[in-house]
Amino acid sequence: MDVRGIKARQWEGRCIICGKTFKYADGFECDAQPGRHTLDPKEYFHLGAGHIQSIRDRRIFSPSLNLVSDLEIRDKVTGQITRIEGLIVHFKEGGKYETSDPLEQYHLDLHPAVLFGQAGREAWDKMYLTPDQQLNKAQAQLADIQKQIRENNALLNLTKDNKKETHGVGVR
Repeated sequence: MDVRGIKARQWEGRCIICGKTFKYADGFECDAQPGRHTLDPKEYFHLGAGHIQSIRDRRIFSPSLNLVSDLEIRDKVTGQITRIEGLIVHFKEGGKYETSDPLEQYHLDLHPAVLFGQAGREAWDKMYLTPDQQLNKAQAQLADIQKQIRENNALLNLTKDNKKETHGVGVR
């Protein structure tokens, strides 16, 4: 079974303008605005710079992906040429790309060399950050988690103290 085909059939988007949930087969035209639907922005990570030895040079890697090729069709009777425009996306330096276009998201979600979400961010960090930067990021995340734990514990203690005061008061 073709995994890409299964993912393509399961792909759905939800327009933030009209609220409609749609699939690729439904088309991307929005009823509430001219043109395509608008989705929540999604950030994509291209990890094709693994062959570049210098991490500094890796950060200036900015690939372009041809997601849909241009197509020209000549009518056999009239000879008229109809051109269907392709889709090319240009990643920023460091292999990042953000879009809210449903056609781009559809093709990028299915592209094998592109990741998104938390898994994409983690893979990108391993590829583009130095070991020191990775360590600093992990320490910052740990400090944030410890701060949240301290705040939750303080709130829990405050709640316990309030319950003790409430139970200590007699009602007649």
